[in-house]
Formats: sequence, structure tokens, C-alpha cells
Amino acid sequence: MRCAGTSSANAGQSCINPTRFLVERAVYGRFVDAFVTAAKAIKVGDGLDAATNMGPLANARRITAMEEMVADAVKKGAVLKLGGKRMGTRGYFFEPTVLIDVPVEARAMNEEPFGPCRSHPSIWGPRGSDRRNRTGYPMVLRLRLYRLSWR
Repeated sequence: MRCAGTSSANAGQSCINPTRFLVERAVYGRFVDAFVTAAKAIKVGDGLDAATNMGPLANARRITAMEEMVADAVKKGAVLKLGGKRMGTRGYFFEPTVLIDVPVEARAMNEEPFGPCRSHPSIWGPRGSDRRNRTGYPMVLRLRLYRLSWR
């Protein structure tokens, strides 16, 4: 699943990295399962290693910010499907993180995570895209229309 890999570029520390995925209810469960599987395959490590897909966060403050954002989402009712914590004790590595059923009140839905945290909010149906500009900050919208087929 390309969107999981794309969202981990620069360890999520780019203002145009996708962070929230609004997915139609009919394919939500399958999308989340495929996204988690793809995120588990992301190899985190030394950026100079050709096998690495995602490097470290910029500094220790980003680790703290990510931990706080994940904790806030879970406290408000989100489900942590993958990751959510620092990797090891050396460097600033953070696990690729996937949150589902993230409520609108959670910081992850209102602030730029600037890290490898991807949120899949509860779905709203065909008009879910109306939520994209809910905050006062400009957002990038990527619309992908394709037929998902699982057998």
C-alpha cells in the first residue's frame, strides 16, 4: 500500500506528508488492515543504510511531542493499532504509528503531528471530505479514487 510508505517519508516531518485518511465506510476495515500491514513493513533505522525506509525524528522534543499526541488520542477514545512509542534508547527513532477511530477532539485531528503518526478517524460517508478543512490551517487534500478488490 503506497500511502503507508509515502506518509513515512522524512519520518513524517514534512508539512505535506499525509497524516489523516478519510476512508469510505464500505472499505474502512480492509483499508486499515492493509495500511497496518504496510506500516509494519517499514524498516526504521540509519538513513545511510540503503535498506532503511524511515530515519529518525529531528530531535528529542519530537519524541516527547509524538508520545503526548498518541496519549491524547488514546485518552479521548482512539485505538492504537500500531506503534506509538520510541524505539530503543539511542537516537530519535519513533515507531510508525497508526491510530484508528480518532475523535475530532483529539490533537492528532487538529494539529500537525510532524512525525510518523497516521490517523484514521471514524468515517463519515460520502461527505467525509467536508471535514478536511475543519481547522483554521491549510491542509493538503489528496484524493485517490480506485477500486479496491480483496478476495
